[in-house]
Amino acid sequence: MESLTLESGIKINLQVKGREHSLPPEFEIILFRIAQDALNNVAQHSHATAATVTLDFVTSNFRMTIEDNGQGFSLPDNIGDFAAKGKLGLQRMEQQAGLLDGSFKISSEPGKGTVLTVEATH
Repeated sequence: MESLTLESGIKINLQVKGREHSLPPEFEIILFRIAQDALNNVAQHSHATAATVTLDFVTSNFRMTIEDNGQGFSLPDNIGDFAAKGKLGLQRMEQQAGLLDGSFKISSEPGKGTVLTVEATH
């Protein structure tokens, strides 16, 4: 497991499951952008002290999970409801996952942190 610390002081752990291999370049760029947006949200909004990025190469699908131990939040019925309030990050991540023909899931609850998962077949 590798780790780094964001400027915000949040410790980020990286876990790789399965046999790591290259993904198509467009996949890598989109996944990087989703991870970047997610970690920016962790740094700006979560009040977390740690987050874990897991890259899962175990199945025929690739899965990236980003989990933090922050304050969490109440999810709206539709991610588009955040966009209506000027909060575009989650909607942008969902759209980027769609470019991979993948799924985007987020779970969060006040006081319990947040888990974001992107899964796609490569």
